[in-house]
Amino acid sequence: MINIRDEISPLKTVIVGIAIDRGKQDHVHNATNFYYQQLGQSPKDEQLIAQLEQFSDLLKQRGVQVIHPLNLPQTGQIFVRDLGFVIGDTFVWSNPKKPQRVKEKEGLQPIIASLGVKTWELPPQVNIEGGDVVIWQNSLLVGIGDKGDRRRSDPEAIDILAEQFSDWQVIPIYTKASDNPEDDPKSRILHLDCGFTPLGQNYALFYPGGFSQPPEFILDQIKPENLITVSGEEMFHLTANLVSLDPTTVISDLRFSRVNQILRNHGFEVIETPYGEVAKLGGLFRCSTLPLERAKLNLKISE
Repeated sequence: MINIRDEISPLKTVIVGIAIDRGKQDHVHNATNFYYQQLGQSPKDEQLIAQLEQFSDLLKQRGVQVIHPLNLPQTGQIFVRDLGFVIGDTFVWSNPKKPQRVKEKEGLQPIIASLGVKTWELPPQVNIEGGDVVIWQNSLLVGIGDKGDRRRSDPEAIDILAEQFSDWQVIPIYTKASDNPEDDPKSRILHLDCGFTPLGQNYALFYPGGFSQPPEFILDQIKPENLITVSGEEMFHLTANLVSLDPTTVISDLRFSRVNQILRNHGFEVIETPYGEVAKLGGLFRCSTLPLERAKLNLKISE
């Protein structure tokens, strides 16, 4: 069974990426990992494996069923969020922009097939990645970058999603997105979820500089005092890319002391785990997870 209708209901089943057998091919897919490569600070496989395993163990300790992709030799498989996403009871296959990432879907196909669930995908010429899709009540927020050669999701996806999921309101959120290694990773986001992630029933992490147009829908839904703003430096370290275990519990990186304390002050339980090596590749907790099922709750996210 799969069921995703928001970002915060109790997490029951999730796919978590793996770092084994990544191979020696070029793993530079964005400005962040290019930045660390230039400094000679690219993460080692054993560091990535250890942090992903610790994160997976934490989820299991909290009663979450953790599934891993089928290992594909010589293939990076950490950021599973880009490969698909669940809307209601339908699994949607993404169309990753980078051709070398399309193969990663082969590691998920046996898993999704075994579930016997409804699946759907956009036309192959229309790019969309799960990091650009955030579920908010009965709305699908879809990040669309302002530069065609730098964005990961295409504007054509908006109407296609709206037609397929007619019970949902599909809302474009226009971002300053870039996957070009030449751009400044401290000013542009890769996906929507690098600059905006809902937490709890009326909070969100928010990087104001990540949007090419004011995200009026977001600003209308969340009170200003409940928008936890992160700086460009914090965004670069993926501070906005957290994941919720339930409406009051958040998993965060132990490096994020300022934001973690703010969340605790708002009543959240914050579970800290090291993830800084994974972050050097340009993604964090939300990027490396693909939730399949959250418990059904009647939540009112905004006030």
